[in-house]
Amino acid sequence: MMEKLFSVTVAVILTAAFKFRNAADAVTFNEYINRCKHLSLYETGVSAEYGDKLITLSTGEYTRRGIGLWL
Repeated sequence: MMEKLFSVTVAVILTAAFKFRNAADAVTFNEYINRCKHLSLYETGVSAEYGDKLITLSTGEYTRRGIGLWL
C-alpha cells in the first residue's frame, strides 16, 4: 500500500476536524473529505473514497498560538 497526500490544511488544533474517527457511512465520510479538500492550501490531485484508511499528521505552525499544519 502506498500513502498519498490529499489535503494540506492550517487549522486550530483540537477542533472537530482533528477528532474525526470512523465515519458511520459514506455520506459522513464524503462530507469530511469535501471539507478537508475545501480547506486545503492547494490541490493535490488526490482524493479518498469511503473505506479508505486516513492518516492525519499534524505539526506546529508557529506563526500563531494553537494553530497547526495538518496533513
